[in-house]
Amino acid sequence: VAGHKARFCRYNTTQRWADSLASFRLRFKEPTFPYVLPGAIGTNPFRDDSRPWHNVSISSINMLALSTVFLALAATAFGQDLNGNDTTNGTLPIRGDYIWKPTCKLPSPKDFMFNMGFDFRDGCVKGTGNLEAFVMFVDFPDAKDEDPDSLKALHDKLVPPTVDWYTKSSYNKLKLNIKADTSQYYRMPKAASEYDWLGRGAGFWRHDRYIQDALDAFTAEGTRPPPAKVDVLYVIPTSQAANYISRSITYYDPVSTRQGKRVAKKTVTLGAADWDLIAMTMVHETGHAFCLPDYYSFESYAGFYTGGFGVMSQTEGMAPDYFAWDKYRLGWIEDKAVDCVLEAGSTKHVLNPLAVDGGKKAVVIAGSEISALVAEVRTANGLDKNLCAPGVLLTEVGTRTAPGSGPIRVLDATPGSLGCVGNLDDKNDAALSLTLEGSNSLAYKPVSSFDVPDWDVTVTLLSVEDSKYTIRVDRQTSVKTDSW
Repeated sequence: VAGHKARFCRYNTTQRWADSLASFRLRFKEPTFPYVLPGAIGTNPFRDDSRPWHNVSISSINMLALSTVFLALAATAFGQDLNGNDTTNGTLPIRGDYIWKPTCKLPSPKDFMFNMGFDFRDGCVKGTGNLEAFVMFVDFPDAKDEDPDSLKALHDKLVPPTVDWYTKSSYNKLKLNIKADTSQYYRMPKAASEYDWLGRGAGFWRHDRYIQDALDAFTAEGTRPPPAKVDVLYVIPTSQAANYISRSITYYDPVSTRQGKRVAKKTVTLGAADWDLIAMTMVHETGHAFCLPDYYSFESYAGFYTGGFGVMSQTEGMAPDYFAWDKYRLGWIEDKAVDCVLEAGSTKHVLNPLAVDGGKKAVVIAGSEISALVAEVRTANGLDKNLCAPGVLLTEVGTRTAPGSGPIRVLDATPGSLGCVGNLDDKNDAALSLTLEGSNSLAYKPVSSFDVPDWDVTVTLLSVEDSKYTIRVDRQTSVKTDSW
């Protein structure tokens, strides 16, 4: 779901109902319908004011009565001896197999379009190796841009920083091979105003037509060859169209030309406003190509669940690097870099900062088939160079929590602190620490131990030596095998 301007995004009961239903996949083939998660920066049809929105286009999310869904998803527990620090515990998640042998690699519920588990859906772009992508630039009859210097500047502003960002975040495990046609802006057949980008009705069809028109412009309506088949196609408009194309969207279905030539698995269309035409928006939207959901709140301010952590929440956040959980899911963190805690007891773990390659990166405490706690170390280095309060960050993952409702949540060890000087989001100083030296936290004192509500788990930071953070996990109960 697009972009970063999610502040104060609100929508009514009708939309929330649609969002809830859209989390489930129907087991029948028909009927199908286009669905767009709430969100464009512009007019909200459910309100008489203008609020920021963001969205994803999905061509075929199917509905089923909720009662049928819940009956179909009844889980069966499978009992066995647990091996506390075995990351996989001999089990790989299998979508639809609800006989669950506990593991810290939580499976993905098969009825969730945007999941938080380890079983990615078919069509998601792979998180390791080479990601092949192509960029085309477009303008419009009512928003012309014939300045080659502006096109080159726009390319340099967006593409190289995005490539560099993913190289760093993935520890060189992912390479974005982005080719771009910088010869010209390809003229769209319709005026920017005619695409009605700010409107809400028939959003999928509007988005689909926009992409098809861009491909028509590039191929001269099929008389020239289209781009070679890629993982991700980026369609980037001139900033001259900012009054009309002012939100960024990721299109989840494969895209072909109107002549039937397959072009891309996923398509990212950036908006033309200043907040869209920045590299971090391109980084965010690329995350959706991996099928990562949005972490910002659909009903409150963007950092409600995660503070300034994570680019899938805030592109302007102080610590935008991916959470350890997502790096683990994408294959950037290997099993050997993760400690898995399944059993009751007390265990010690030594963690290294997430920003630096090597060493232990996370402790995962599986609560059930659908929930986990994760401990990771965030420091003011690398992509998190603007972090205001370093330490051990605790997050809670829910694989059955919908986008916009906090599928990943930062646990605040210093609630009520108001965050950091100059960066007043209360969760920005959420990490456990032994000292406030080198921190801009407004907390009265450092907090080194945290009792996780409703988890019977306490995490304590014991020492910090040479960027090695030693923590103790005290767990009173073992992982649940009959969680839901």
